[in-house]
Amino acid sequence: MRKHLFLSLAAGFAMAGVLRADDAAPAAASPAAAADTQAAASTDAKADTVVAKNDAPGSLKAGKDLLEAGKYAEAEAYFIGIGVQSADNGTTKREPYRLLNLSSAYLGDGKFKEAEDAAQQAIDLKKSLAAAWNNLGSAQANQGDRAKAIETYTKGIAELKADKEDTSKLETNLKYLQSLEDAKNGKTSDAAGTSGSAAASTSPAAAAADASPAAESK
Repeated sequence: MRKHLFLSLAAGFAMAGVLRADDAAPAAASPAAAADTQAAASTDAKADTVVAKNDAPGSLKAGKDLLEAGKYAEAEAYFIGIGVQSADNGTTKREPYRLLNLSSAYLGDGKFKEAEDAAQQAIDLKKSLAAAWNNLGSAQANQGDRAKAIETYTKGIAELKADKEDTSKLETNLKYLQSLEDAKNGKTSDAAGTSGSAAASTSPAAAAADASPAAESK
């Protein structure tokens, strides 16, 4: 089983399609006909999960259900499926949050390179998005690039403090990674037995529950 380095994350979150009553096989259908109907029903159910591009306002919030349920692959499909929240539909401000939520889904699914890319794109659009910096550093650390993650957290803390944003999670994760580096180099760190252990024990699902509802619903 693959072990992941779980840092304090922030996430955002969708409703999978459900099988409609009219998809059920007729009671009198023959075995062959029933099989065909079940196959069609399965296709329809999958089609129901496809989300139209630039879905109605609130679509990002709808994705919360999938992330909270730990259905990371479905959450990925959802946030990809709604498409880029573009200027022509007046929802440009939602795009950084779509990318943030997508990065959280990738993190939960162990797709750390994809998570890194999505988080970086979110930061490029909104540098004051603390959760995106957090996800970026976590994705880098989970790829084994601890030095890069430390650099990300350090830069993120500076950017966020300039915008008067909360940096507590980044600082916790930074201390934890620094304590790991100190231990590797034979040094000791007060952070090793306190904040670091707390950060490491946080799962993506648990961290998702701590995310700001206001940020996720934009």
